Amino acid sequence: MKHWAVQFLGLWLLATGCAPRPSLSRYSLDHVYNPEAGVALAARRLEGGSYERIYLRITFRDMAEGTPAPALAGRYRAGYQIGAGYDAQGLYGQDTLQLERLQYLGRRTYALTFNVTKPPAAAVLMIKLEDRLTRVPYVFDLPLPTAAPGEPSPRFLVFNRAGSRPLFGAFARPGDTVSLRTLTLTDRPVLLRQYNAEFAPALPPMAATSAVLSGGDVPRAVARYQLQPNSLLVLSAPGLYVLSEDTAKDPGQTLLVAPHKYPDLSRASELIAPLTYMTTRAERSRLLQSKNIKQELDRFWLGITGNKDYARKLIAAYYENVELANAWFTDYREGWKTDRGMVYIIFGKPSQVLRDGVTEEWRYDERGVTPELRFVFEKRAAPLGPPAWSLRRSPDYDKFWYAVVDQWRKGIIRR
Repeated sequence: MKHWAVQFLGLWLLATGCAPRPSLSRYSLDHVYNPEAGVALAARRLEGGSYERIYLRITFRDMAEGTPAPALAGRYRAGYQIGAGYDAQGLYGQDTLQLERLQYLGRRTYALTFNVTKPPAAAVLMIKLEDRLTRVPYVFDLPLPTAAPGEPSPRFLVFNRAGSRPLFGAFARPGDTVSLRTLTLTDRPVLLRQYNAEFAPALPPMAATSAVLSGGDVPRAVARYQLQPNSLLVLSAPGLYVLSEDTAKDPGQTLLVAPHKYPDLSRASELIAPLTYMTTRAERSRLLQSKNIKQELDRFWLGITGNKDYARKLIAAYYENVELANAWFTDYREGWKTDRGMVYIIFGKPSQVLRDGVTEEWRYDERGVTPELRFVFEKRAAPLGPPAWSLRRSPDYDKFWYAVVDQWRKGIIRR
């Protein structure tokens, strides 16, 4: 595959006693944002004193529903390395992953839990799965930062009600019961703050930088609670929840409780707001004021395509991008409102994704009206919760943005 910049040889040299240094910054992670990639992985960590417990959720899209774990272990091989950084600054540990221990969750998805020795300093866990049949590798990263200003506490994590696995996304639904879990013996309560604030969608990539740096004003919490570790919590109302050990030092973990079937969109009224990136203010006003939103939405999309069948395909493509943005990029906002969500919805999946621990760069090959494009995201302070990925904006994006939006409005699908 041409966008794998460097061949990852070291991981499979474990048996030789070699200690290769991983260099994640040179690997394209485009498969992470590709819904058609053969493997999808989500990872969370929980500190246990001298060790880190790693929770994986792995989806094998190319395998049959209900494939037994031994069969998966025969098809794939997997391992991990813990490096001192994304740019080959040393190796703290490595091992193979026992795919025979995978627990089936349904829908081609499995869970795997393992412990690693806590690294002495900030590090990154690099996980690799390789399809033995096709030789296609899939690399994933999980930062293991030490407790530092701007980073949420790694000593507690939000799990499902049974406490069997963590929430891999930063969202839940009203009425869900979740558990607050820790691996260390502590009676120190966790502070839960609840917010009802609505945050504005991302501005286009050519917007003035000064307009987006602050992330908005910090809203007031509508409620505050103290929770004991290993307790249950019923999420009775939509809103943003922030959990932290110490509000002065810990920005907290965010949990967005979104209505209905989030990250999917299930109601006609939910389909209007994400159109902000390709509609005019007058068009959105007409949609919002309509007595029959579904009818007005149908009229809008049919007006773009002039054909019912093609309108259905265009609707499916656009809102698939929105729902994937919700699933992947939710932070203190819905995923479609974030900078990465905005770029993904309009420009589609990137051709290459490069990370170095500080920035995430999306590269797009030449596509129709646009030449090769690059978008660089960096972590910046957010109004609530940990730092969020923010786009480096530039007026140079102006003509490319409007050209691609115009394609959508002409019925040309971008995925």
